[in-house]
Amino acid sequence: MTHTQIVVQIEQLTKTYKEMNVLDNISLQLEKGKIYGLIGMNGAGKTTLMKCMLQLSPPTSGTITLFNGRDALKRIGMMIEAPAFFLQMTAKQSLEYYRKLKGIPSKTRTDEVLALVELTHAANKKTKEFSLGMKQRLGIAIALLSKPELLVLDEPINGLDPKGVVAIRQLFKRLSTEHDMTILLSSHNLPELYQTATDYVFIHEGKLLKELTLLELEQACKQYIMIGCENPAQAVTILEQHFQFTDYTILPNGQLRLFEGTEQLADILTTLVQHGIRVTHFSLEGDTLENYFLSLIGGEAHA
Repeated sequence: MTHTQIVVQIEQLTKTYKEMNVLDNISLQLEKGKIYGLIGMNGAGKTTLMKCMLQLSPPTSGTITLFNGRDALKRIGMMIEAPAFFLQMTAKQSLEYYRKLKGIPSKTRTDEVLALVELTHAANKKTKEFSLGMKQRLGIAIALLSKPELLVLDEPINGLDPKGVVAIRQLFKRLSTEHDMTILLSSHNLPELYQTATDYVFIHEGKLLKELTLLELEQACKQYIMIGCENPAQAVTILEQHFQFTDYTILPNGQLRLFEGTEQLADILTTLVQHGIRVTHFSLEGDTLENYFLSLIGGEAHA
């Protein structure tokens, strides 16, 4: 039996600026090999949480334990806010500077991380000529230099074109699965992280709202067809025979919740009626990712 390895343990973390709680009593743990999406509006406290975790900003109260306290910072790669470069240096020179600064002996590591973030073609290009997306990728490359066990990136997909977003997503998944790396990514854009993260942490106004796995998020946002009729058992038989649908639930009130065929609404309704089913209600239900996020941060007014 494998034991879950806790990489980050945060307990009752509070950070106060000018008598205001930017982080308010947050408890959270990150497990080895998972990709966490830290989701919140701008100003929710995402960057502050990352800075406290990385010992860049002292907490007002509470505790943060990294890797059980052993050589913690050496085992972390990070990019918080905009990455800083020497604009007259080339990408390779910048990486060499940080490699020596971090005391990394392997001279081939610079070329390795350039290849990982798909910047080999721009190795000898000055960073002042880089687009925002290229700068983001170079920042990720710097964070990867030390082969970290924990990678913490603040808005890493910011400025990337669609092709670049896909490439970086694939890189994160590879690092997680092949190297068992724990990755924490922040964003205010849930759909952006939906195809990348394995787990989601929602924060709003400094408070931890919810933690979900990808499966739990998909269940929360799952779309379905709600069908009201006088004979749900007969309706199910028709749907099974004509559409081979098997993913459905008959609710205690007799309504039918169908989790398939959400793009065949007209065909389904027509088929039921043609077979003598008297349909009293027929609607597409469920939430989009954006609406789910808004319902969380909106509290009871949007729930």
